Amino acid sequence: MHVDISAGQGTNSGFYPSAVIDHVSRKLLVVTRHSANKEKPSLYRCNLDGTNCTFTDISAGQLANTPALSLFSVVIDHVNGKLLAVTSNGANNEKPSLFRCNLDGTSCSHTDISAGQGTNSGLGPNALIDRINGKLLVVTSNGANSSKPGLFRCNLDGTGCSHTDISVGQGNLSGSNPSALIDHINGKLLVISRNAANQSKLSLFRCNLDGTSCSHTDISAGQGEVSDLRMILDPINGKFIVTSRNSSNNGKPSLFIW
Repeated sequence: MHVDISAGQGTNSGFYPSAVIDHVSRKLLVVTRHSANKEKPSLYRCNLDGTNCTFTDISAGQLANTPALSLFSVVIDHVNGKLLAVTSNGANNEKPSLFRCNLDGTSCSHTDISAGQGTNSGLGPNALIDRINGKLLVVTSNGANSSKPGLFRCNLDGTGCSHTDISVGQGNLSGSNPSALIDHINGKLLVISRNAANQSKLSLFRCNLDGTSCSHTDISAGQGEVSDLRMILDPINGKFIVTSRNSSNNGKPSLFIW
């Protein structure tokens, strides 16, 4: 089945969607870049079957082109009942921005979470909730630091942010196309990337949740250039699974397991 969840919004209102489920209210929350509304971030809130959708501008007064060409990464802060949407802010030199709202899209605020990092520091953001320490973790390809993987660590309201270079001595462009997960069992942050400092092969950066004690591992398993990375957890078998487009295998989809 297919359902139009645009809630009456116009052409190109659905760029770069990122979705989460509010299990308490049993609602689907989808954040997009809304080209029909000056490229601002927008929230579509629907029943889980896609019916009864509402639309809310969650830009919190930010200017046009707020998300520029970037993706959103959206998580729910269940402790405080908040929607946290992170993006690269085109109205602020592509630095990472946090849009924090009630789960119905009301009472939104905007915070620059770049922690002093410069232009293009927010590219390809991945937002995570560190439930152990009550922190928002955002991993980006930090263009202000030669596109190495960077960790922005903040309080859940976007205050008190710090930045850590987690590249472990890997070179320029080592953080391209990052994808991040938290290994809650071992208390570790896991980040994979297309490491252009290593022939664009698949790399794993493994750190403490505060960005310390990082290690780097080439997990390409003899494969070459990859892109379009996604990582998920297999909790039953204690494995992490990466899917990618494998350029060294004629652009076919590949699966990496470790």
